[in-house]
Amino acid sequence: MAYAEPTMATENVGVAEDGGTATEGDGTENGGGAGRKRRRPATEEEARALASSLRLRVLRLCLDRALTNKEIAARLQTNPATTLHHVRKLVATGFLAPQEERRGTRGAREVPYLATGKSWTLDVHGSGVSGGGTAMIEAFLDEVRLIDMDNAPYARLGLTPTNPQRLDRAAALLGPLTPGRAGGTLRFEAARGGHGSSPAAVTRALRRLDLERIRGTLELVAADEVAPTAHLRAAPAPEDVPLAESWDALAASLPGDWSDLYAQLDLTSSDHLDPAALALAPVNPLRYGPANGFRFRVARSFGYGASPGMTRRCLARLDERGIAGTLTALRVLSDSKPVGTQGPVWYVGGKAV
Repeated sequence: MAYAEPTMATENVGVAEDGGTATEGDGTENGGGAGRKRRRPATEEEARALASSLRLRVLRLCLDRALTNKEIAARLQTNPATTLHHVRKLVATGFLAPQEERRGTRGAREVPYLATGKSWTLDVHGSGVSGGGTAMIEAFLDEVRLIDMDNAPYARLGLTPTNPQRLDRAAALLGPLTPGRAGGTLRFEAARGGHGSSPAAVTRALRRLDLERIRGTLELVAADEVAPTAHLRAAPAPEDVPLAESWDALAASLPGDWSDLYAQLDLTSSDHLDPAALALAPVNPLRYGPANGFRFRVARSFGYGASPGMTRRCLARLDERGIAGTLTALRVLSDSKPVGTQGPVWYVGGKAV
């Protein structure tokens, strides 16, 4: 079950790449528009203000709406006093602007702050301050760490290079993450659990971009949650019911126009894994994590997956060998009509199934 997260794009610190002409205001490079200006060099004080991952996160939060120090601290899950120190630093360097005072819930005066967009107009290279690129990566990773990985085992990420001409090079450097392209954005997945690139691998890949001064915007595009069992699965048949009969009952419970099914078979013993894999070979069973079981697809009429008849015959073979288990339906589609493909694709745990 994929759910869209609010975009968590890092504040794009203006860093012109080698040979590129940075423009002011829109954060693009090699824009070439008439009358546009180069990004001006950042002062040491400005560069130091942007060399903090927490301050970059503050700028992101205040980019589209004005927030008070209390609201910022709550969203960042930080101490309000600590947050205020960073807010004051950003105000002093012109990256945040205080807005008109307003009354809080208890009548207290509160000052909201709004990002000025100044960071898009600066080039922090040559300032003598290190850590700007690292701060951007850390700001993004701090956002990812806020995800409850028990309910969101993996995240789908997007990287949009500031300079479109560096897209191919960025894709090459992100190669170990197997990125896909969506227009000018590279998308890849990070996971804790083996169904995507690990957070450490993502960090290493992003540091390679930083070493080659490839700048851009990182986004959390979406995350996958572990859907509650009652919401996702049909009720499993008891383990003492033959698997062939369990299949009949499961098929009867599906919608009358079902076309594609993603099913799971949980075995009662790990001793049965090898013989069950052999008996189920025609349905192309796949292991999932450390559990004693398999998952497979069934296609009712055409497309990718075993036929219902073949599925039942394979389960009957398990019955003949005394292999017991629980059969459940994970996902089902009705009346799918693929055009030029073998059928629909589900993404489960960051992996196409």
